[in-house]
Amino acid sequence: MKRYFYLFIGILISAVLINQTNQWFIFPPMILILFLVNRQAFHIFLNWKFDFLLFNLFVGIPLLLGKKDASWYGIPYSSEYFLMSLVMIKRSILILLGIKMFTNKISIQQISRSLQKIHLQRFSEVFSTALRVLPEVRVITHNTYREFKRTPRDKNIISHLYDWLVKLAVRILFFADQYYLDQLKHQKQE
Repeated sequence: MKRYFYLFIGILISAVLINQTNQWFIFPPMILILFLVNRQAFHIFLNWKFDFLLFNLFVGIPLLLGKKDASWYGIPYSSEYFLMSLVMIKRSILILLGIKMFTNKISIQQISRSLQKIHLQRFSEVFSTALRVLPEVRVITHNTYREFKRTPRDKNIISHLYDWLVKLAVRILFFADQYYLDQLKHQKQE
């Protein structure tokens, strides 16, 4: 576990140290190390939404921001913001791959034992509860968002969004209260 933790810390430090001058010396070796340690981490690139986000960061920022001092096939863009977005994308990729590698290689029990050593005894309990309730919270959020999209907008968008966020918060709080009461009943029955 220690070597994966140290590798994760090294990846985070490398990501922070990347800049426009050293990006070609840091990024490729770290990607190679990550690929050799855990190929499963690279499955995040199979998600088209993630790829679309990276593409928008890579293309959108130089097209919209900065002084347009270069062009590609007649499309003007900012070379300064292009280099900045390239560095930002490389940092993001390293951090995400590092997190994915760390979570793939380390079990929850190992993390909880390590956290107990630093006096965070109930982490595994909190983490397992979070893993149990997260799908329900996701369903509540998705259903509330569908309602938000279907309702007619006779008010302005900000008040409509505010109403939706209030409904979402109330539903999540209601779910948390019900979950807590169910857990109390379950504990009493044992």
